[in-house]
Amino acid sequence: MKQLILVRHAKSDAGDTGRQDIDRQLAARGIRDAHHVAEWLLQHCQSTDQLVTSSADRALHTAMIFSRTLAIPSTKIVIEPMVYEAPAAALYKVIRALPPTADKVLMFGHNPGFTDVANDLARDFYIDNLPTCGVVGFSLPINSWSEASQGSALHLFHYFPKLATT
Repeated sequence: MKQLILVRHAKSDAGDTGRQDIDRQLAARGIRDAHHVAEWLLQHCQSTDQLVTSSADRALHTAMIFSRTLAIPSTKIVIEPMVYEAPAAALYKVIRALPPTADKVLMFGHNPGFTDVANDLARDFYIDNLPTCGVVGFSLPINSWSEASQGSALHLFHYFPKLATT
């Protein structure tokens, strides 16, 4: 049994036109949301074996906030450049290559790929758009990450920053 938790990076500062996209930083709201959602996850999720993140600054910063909040050593953060702006097919390659010793993985990245994978993994879950700092958890009844495929997961939970105000 494996668990995959997809986390879209928190809100970034889109106003800084002097930076390349990969170097965009988190906005103040993004930092607040990342702390809030990580605290929520701490209350609803057991330990995690590995964090995999896009190489984009905003995704790495989000992963670091989650790592600190969840008390996961930074040595468990793996920066995977393939996750940056990856379509679903590339994300599946990353997922299928996860180490067999990692039973629960948090992956930090970007849309539209993350929304596509979330909708593709489980038949019992659909979302129009995974919002910034949105979290979606899945259980995969598989022994090896190489078995991850369309419809192979069950939706466990989801949480979005705006759910706190509803």
